[in-house]
Amino acid sequence: MHRGVLLALCVDAAAALQPFRAAPRRAVAARARFETGDDVPGGTYETYEHDGWTCGYRHKTGCEPAIVLLHPVGIGLSSWFWTRVMAELPNEVYAPDFIGCGRSDAWDPAERGLFLPLDYSRQVEELWRQKIGKPCCVVAQGGLAPVGVYLASRSSDRWDGAR
Repeated sequence: MHRGVLLALCVDAAAALQPFRAAPRRAVAARARFETGDDVPGGTYETYEHDGWTCGYRHKTGCEPAIVLLHPVGIGLSSWFWTRVMAELPNEVYAPDFIGCGRSDAWDPAERGLFLPLDYSRQVEELWRQKIGKPCCVVAQGGLAPVGVYLASRSSDRWDGAR
């Protein structure tokens, strides 16, 4: 039995059909809670190094299996996307900020290229190697679903498959 990564794609068709409603503006105090991870009970905001980048991630302790939540990529999106989900899950949860998103290092394509989705996949694999180190479930949403599929195709107990 393969114990590496289970891929779950979240699609909410009913939500997609609802009219768009702008989110209310958050207070400065709410932003301060996000910066530290305190907006999720038991949550922290931590960093790790990957290929010369400092990458941020949100972490919440809980039961196994651990869950890795991959946020979609878009203007202003990062691990905060999963705040409500993290608060409700009893599991240990990791929500990385992809390079160029959230509190991970900014990305300037003129300075250094990225091969997407491969480099995002490698970033998640490095998070697993440095911080998680056990079987987990990866949940990808939206345009980052290819990263989840790629991780599943490369999965092993130590992500030591073909590169």
